Amino acid sequence: MKYIFMAKQLILKLIRLVFVLLENGEKCLICNASVYNVPVCKKCIDKYFNVSKRLLVSRCDVCGREISSNINFCSECKENRLIQNIDSMLPIFSYRLWNKELMYFWKIQENRTLADFFSKIINKTIKSLGEYIIVPVPPRKGKIKKNGWDQINDLCQFLQYRYGYTILNLLERTTVIQQKKLNRAERLENLISAYKLTDKNKIKKELSKINNVIPETVVLIDDVSTTGSTLECCAKVLKSFGIKKIKAVTLFTVD
Repeated sequence: MKYIFMAKQLILKLIRLVFVLLENGEKCLICNASVYNVPVCKKCIDKYFNVSKRLLVSRCDVCGREISSNINFCSECKENRLIQNIDSMLPIFSYRLWNKELMYFWKIQENRTLADFFSKIINKTIKSLGEYIIVPVPPRKGKIKKNGWDQINDLCQFLQYRYGYTILNLLERTTVIQQKKLNRAERLENLISAYKLTDKNKIKKELSKINNVIPETVVLIDDVSTTGSTLECCAKVLKSFGIKKIKAVTLFTVD
């Protein structure tokens, strides 16, 4: 399975490269330098996507958003704390400027080679947490069947087959409404029963990957966090299942 997946990704990358070459290359989203594999050049990757530097910034103890070094909580968490079941939350980058464009390329234009790029970032981040069991936030019902793929599923396959993480698909989504189309109050209302544990047979199959025991700690991952409500809902379900500690990681946060 590992080799089939990697071969498939190589073919997708080669196909994309051919189209890019036919168009005389493409430009880096940030500096306009010529690029071929991902729409960001190596110089800008080193400068703007340096995970080691991002891990050193001061963050809110609750939601993980970047804050001033002399306080512990962002104003939103101090006034109205939404996150109760996530023990630590680490959104890596801000969802602004070229980061929004990268997500557009990945999710909307279906540039699947970006899963490889993002998996490197997630891998470095999770390694800093010292955990190797991942639970992904599941896609909307029918999304994979309709579109043929899901960006988080692609990301997790790289994390599993290239970096050796254990992926436990313990959750499923019960609603089809996109969270980004809702305001904060609507998001919270929609999420009351939006996620649940998958069926018993699937859970048994997933736990067989780790000797049929419920893990004490998992890393919950998603691409973008807006209010944190999706991750919080998923974390609540996982804790009800018996998982004691939830560490959440997202590529971007809307701040």
